[in-house]
Amino acid sequence: MKKFLQVFIAVFVVLMLSCTIVTANDDKVEISFCVGDATLMINGSEVTVEKPYVVGEGVTLVPIRVITEAFGAKVDWIEETQTVTLDYPDVNIVIQIDNPIAEVNGKAETLLAAPQLTDSGYTMIPLRFISENFGAEVTYDEATEKITVIKENSGDGTVSIKGAADSKYIGDSFYGWSMENPRDLHMDYRSFDGMETSFAYDDSNYLYIDIYTYDEEDYDFENEFTEMKMSISDYTLVKADKDTSNANCKWMHLSAKDKVDYIDYYQYVTPDYIYVVSGYLSNEDTKIRDNLLNILSTFKCSYESGDIYDLSNIKDGFRKFESEELKLSFDVPQNFYMATSEDAGNEFRFYENDDGKSDMAVVVYSKSDVKSASDLANEDYNHNKKTINESIVKFSDGVIQKQYDNISVYEYTYTIEATSYDSHKRDVFFEIGDYVYNMAVTIELPYNGYESYIDKIINSIKAESLDSDEVGILMKNVPVATGTIKAEVGKATMEVPNIYISVMKNTEMAAFSGSVNGVVVTLSKAIDGEATLSDVRKMMKTTETNLKEEYDAEIITSTHETVINSHKYFSYTAYYTRDEITVYAQEYVCLNKGTIYVLSIVCPEHTYSESTKAEIDTIVKSLKIS
Repeated sequence: MKKFLQVFIAVFVVLMLSCTIVTANDDKVEISFCVGDATLMINGSEVTVEKPYVVGEGVTLVPIRVITEAFGAKVDWIEETQTVTLDYPDVNIVIQIDNPIAEVNGKAETLLAAPQLTDSGYTMIPLRFISENFGAEVTYDEATEKITVIKENSGDGTVSIKGAADSKYIGDSFYGWSMENPRDLHMDYRSFDGMETSFAYDDSNYLYIDIYTYDEEDYDFENEFTEMKMSISDYTLVKADKDTSNANCKWMHLSAKDKVDYIDYYQYVTPDYIYVVSGYLSNEDTKIRDNLLNILSTFKCSYESGDIYDLSNIKDGFRKFESEELKLSFDVPQNFYMATSEDAGNEFRFYENDDGKSDMAVVVYSKSDVKSASDLANEDYNHNKKTINESIVKFSDGVIQKQYDNISVYEYTYTIEATSYDSHKRDVFFEIGDYVYNMAVTIELPYNGYESYIDKIINSIKAESLDSDEVGILMKNVPVATGTIKAEVGKATMEVPNIYISVMKNTEMAAFSGSVNGVVVTLSKAIDGEATLSDVRKMMKTTETNLKEEYDAEIITSTHETVINSHKYFSYTAYYTRDEITVYAQEYVCLNKGTIYVLSIVCPEHTYSESTKAEIDTIVKSLKIS
């Protein structure tokens, strides 16, 4: 019975604290209390909590939730395992009741005393553990017996390196780099995927680490070295070194300066990544500058073991993404990068590194706009069945309802067997309160166990009910054509649906791209005023030949004559793959008073559906020459 009451009270306290805790929006959080006193002062406001108490050899235990949430951390309680998880910028902590071993960013750390669960449902933990892992300063006033905890926050939203203060080195075990710990700097920014990290000393001194996936075909070391020298030509060049002797780690180092600034730039090239390590430093304080230059020189494109703090946020092959505004979290595969802003309003997209074809996306909509999860799932299912090429896709038999660990969803799947690659996609839809959520996960095939892999991602979803007055309306923004756009090149005109995006428009060419199906339509003049029929025939033959020789194209319909709006055209249709993208291409060429007009249409294989072909046919029929 006592166990049941503890669980009930713990849940009740969690709910109450969500309404009463004072959180930190200021640059500094100050918490003061006395052992045995149930009232804490947080930035001058009183909060009633479980009384802090002392155990063992003078270890002060304090309520973990009220203090860490005041710092801005997110705290979750897992009843089944009696576990508390804390998430904060660059630090993830897991503690368990009666277990003296905590987990900090995946590493074991021994506590001075095991966490305890009080009869009233509070989790109590050693104060020293909180101060060490959140960078807080703790003082004790003997006269008043008052303990004061002060946590300094940067006013510009920056974060410090939690737990790294005493480490000699920092690095990232996933991307394989390490460097001397810049103790005098704070971490100004670190991207969710860990590919961008910056440190700041003050407004004039910054260090940056940027990581890019290496692509041998697109990268030329010597050209990059030359371009970097040219890019800093407005400064005085003071160093330009390079070394290509080690194929596993080529490097270049350039430095330049003027009266105010000093730029130090390293680039390391490995078979997997390109590391760009740079400093933008003030030339006025040479002591600070030289210290930061020394730190930059310690960078290694390898992860050194030993006294090092690992910045990687990967656990069991995934990174946990969290949106505080949407009270939403889920796991993202470790080799995915984030393609949208981390501050995006309601849509988050992730793509696989190394030009992989796997991806995932999560979007949140207001129920008032999309009605329900079931409605949205069926609408999306029907849209994709209409848009995707019927000859390469296999859909599940409609939308089904399914239960996962934390959510009940409506879902459907489809598998694409395309020329360049195969893939499997699962789309799930669920609703909480006033909002509908859609997660779509695509896995490139072959992939052993891809079904259970997707299950693991969806089972990681955690979402809380949102206050619609705070979050507002989140609408679905899928373009729907309501008319056409007219383009004119010379004496030729054409019309495309008004959801096409204009990518070029001048007197010689007009080009548009379909925002839904990716179709690219181009109307242009090839020869103006002096062309002959022989030129047209030669152009068509050359084009077909080039497609066959360069891309091994299949000519579906070889060059033939057709009539469009009383004008004769020469036309062909081809199918080919370029840069791992397979397309269907159609071209229509007309000779009119010595001028050659060309209508070119390219459609990705994935969207070459009957619906898209009908849309293309309408565009072709709109072509007119006066």
